[in-house]
Formats: sequence, structure tokens, C-alpha cells
Amino acid sequence: MVSQKSTLSASNIKYLLAMRELNMEPRGVRSTDLARSIGVTKPSVYTMAKSLCSLGLVEKDRYGAIRFTQDGEDVAKRYERYYNTLCSCLCTVFPKETDIRSAVCAMLAEMPENNIEEMCDTISERAKKL
Repeated sequence: MVSQKSTLSASNIKYLLAMRELNMEPRGVRSTDLARSIGVTKPSVYTMAKSLCSLGLVEKDRYGAIRFTQDGEDVAKRYERYYNTLCSCLCTVFPKETDIRSAVCAMLAEMPENNIEEMCDTISERAKKL
């Protein structure tokens, strides 16, 4: 497991999660769909796609579709699990989901991944006991 603390920002995580939501087909995600989903401009998506490409997490085809690399798919799946675990835990305290989405992404960006993994495992174990 690679430590993503030094490489993934909250924005990186937000884009990866949005791509997971939109990426139901192997052909990838269109920039316009991703921009609409996150509420940003196409140039912002272009800049972020370039950043994620440099990290080896996504690739763009000649038509502009963005798709995960195998490493990117693995990282996105892990962060989706972390995100869902933390959101479900925090939703019991903070009922407005929109308030916690960005906070969870920021928290994930600031913690070493092994700590996130351990925290999510602990939360999941406690939830099973309830």
C-alpha cells in the first residue's frame, strides 16, 4: 500500500470519488459529465485530469475521455470505502450530508493511508457490534 498522504489532496480524492460514481462503463468519463457532477468548469477538470495522469491514476484517450489506470482503480476503490465508512459514521452526528462531504475528503487527504485503513476497520467492527 503506497502512502497517499503526500500525493493526494482533498480535491484529488473528490475527483476520484466522482469518477467512481460516473464510471459505469469501460470507455471512461467525459470531462463535461465530471465537471457537472462536481460543479466545476471544464478547464478545472482538464487541470485535475493532468494532475491525476501525472500520478498514474488516470489516463485520457484521444477523444478526451478519462479512465482509471489499474492503480487508479485500486486507489479509488479504497478511498471510496474510506469515504463511505467515514460519511456513514459522521452522518449520525452531522445530519446534512453536504456539510460532511468536503470535510471527509479533507480528512482523508491529511491522514496517512494506513491510519485511515485502521480507523475504517475499527468503525466497521464497532458498527457490526451494534
